[in-house]
Amino acid sequence: MRTSPLWQCPPVPRALQLALLMLGGIWITDWRHWSMSFLLSTAAFCLCGAGIFRRRWPYLESAFLAVCVFLLGGILWARQYHDNSTRELDHVLSDQPSLNDATVRIQGIIASIPALDTAGNQRGSVLGKTEPRTLFLFDVQELILPESRLSVRGRCRVLVDGDVTAQIAWGDDVMLTGRFDVASPPMNPGEFDFATHLKRCGIAAMVFLKHSSAIEVTQSHGWWTARGLLNAFRQETAELLEQH
Repeated sequence: MRTSPLWQCPPVPRALQLALLMLGGIWITDWRHWSMSFLLSTAAFCLCGAGIFRRRWPYLESAFLAVCVFLLGGILWARQYHDNSTRELDHVLSDQPSLNDATVRIQGIIASIPALDTAGNQRGSVLGKTEPRTLFLFDVQELILPESRLSVRGRCRVLVDGDVTAQIAWGDDVMLTGRFDVASPPMNPGEFDFATHLKRCGIAAMVFLKHSSAIEVTQSHGWWTARGLLNAFRQETAELLEQH
């Protein structure tokens, strides 16, 4: 009787494999903002490839079918959130340069746990500025202009003058009134390219808020949610570190 070696992993159930592939497709589609046309055309190409290599190379057929399941998750996600009227925030900012360094109102969801900008606060203390600043990521859903309201999609890096970690939490729906700032390419050779760094991180622009009253919470999620518990744990840990 043959016994399997101890290092051999047990086989992964087929249902779990399919679920992981679809979750991966959902995650990458949400992160990279893949269009419906790209997903459908790629899935059709993979289906054709699976049909061509069905008899000659079964492993290639399995690979193509796995990619199809991966893309199916992205298609379902894109179908649910696809809206032809929604524009990418970076495209709007490039088409309207006047928005750069202009005060605007944006509505969306806080996409990270608000935390104090320790590096910025240290630089500020050297320059004689003692007021802390709060940093968080923000998924913009609507850009409110004096003459219109635009449905947009994009992520911003928000800096608020003052400590607002007790006022907002990860996942809250908020309205912000602040100043847009699009990072510029480096002026000197060899200088750190902050604009490319933000682009690689999926951040379209930075937003600066002068005071806590520039934040209006339209819907706050309860502390019992997963995001609320993680947010509370993060803030309590930060307070303990400051005390000790």
